[in-house]
Amino acid sequence: MGVDVNRNFMAEDTTILFDTMLSQDELLDASLQQNTLLLLTQKNKTLSELELKKTAKQELSLSPFEYRIRVHQLQLQHWVY
Repeated sequence: MGVDVNRNFMAEDTTILFDTMLSQDELLDASLQQNTLLLLTQKNKTLSELELKKTAKQELSLSPFEYRIRVHQLQLQHWVY
């Protein structure tokens, strides 16, 4: 019953074919581009960042301390998980 666990072997399956040239990075990029929920989340994050910049520009009359507090508050309001 003793089998050499250090011996390399190739398991073959006739129904599943693996592409040995497949790049993990390319696969990840392709899946990220086709994941609708992830794309919507990214778009929401971008819109929130633009809104944050717009609001921050409107409040330039604040002191530096007040400005930092306001930006922090806006970041907390628009936090995207």
